[in-house]
Amino acid sequence: MSLIELKDLSVNIGKKKILKHINLNIEEGTVTAFVGPSGSGKTTLLRTLNLLQFPSAGSLKVGKTNVIAGKIVPKTVHDFRQNSAMVFQQFNLFKNLTALENVANPLVYNHLANKKEANKSALNLLKKMGLEKVIFQYPATLSGGQQQRVSIARAVAMKPRVVLFDEPTSALDPELVESVLQTIAELARERITMILVTHEMEFARQIADEAVFIENGEILSKGSAKELLSGQTSPRIDSFINSLRRSAFS
Repeated sequence: MSLIELKDLSVNIGKKKILKHINLNIEEGTVTAFVGPSGSGKTTLLRTLNLLQFPSAGSLKVGKTNVIAGKIVPKTVHDFRQNSAMVFQQFNLFKNLTALENVANPLVYNHLANKKEANKSALNLLKKMGLEKVIFQYPATLSGGQQQRVSIARAVAMKPRVVLFDEPTSALDPELVESVLQTIAELARERITMILVTHEMEFARQIADEAVFIENGEILSKGSAKELLSGQTSPRIDSFINSLRRSAFS
């Protein structure tokens, strides 16, 4: 059975139709890449999976929690968000908390662990991500790559059913991208369910099980990431992938 199910999902913002009749199933333990041109609806779809954006029509399900458009109440939002955690383009760390506190405190706040347990869990995750030397430092003293890895640790610490990544490397200088991609690749090897919005096509091709190409708010194509992102599938997708390759070398 699929961990995530979207049925005839549509999203309007104001009078504009952003997503149109999305149908998609995602299996547990897999990595899915949402790809497509800017403004296609990828991030809106990701935000809808965390109910940061409400659907206008259709339904979505993560685990056993089902959401139907027009019937969303605060308890539904709370229950739904227990299943997912989101990593944003910007790091969104608490500036007045250390790296350790940024990861540990949400566990205590959400009653998932006491302070001692939370600190132990946070420390283990930060060590795993190569951040043991900066656990007592504040975000302002960390590089962009370090901040993003702390954000990833914070998301994973909550033990969600799925981790959602919205262009996690787009705010980083090129030399800092690799460390974040390595962290995500390690999570993929652990079979943590993940969905990534990314323009890192080669990375997505290597680690994702499935790819979903979105354009004009609709799913144009979906299938094996290795095949779909190879640049040899359809004229439209090939054109998009080749344009990214050209821009990378320009």
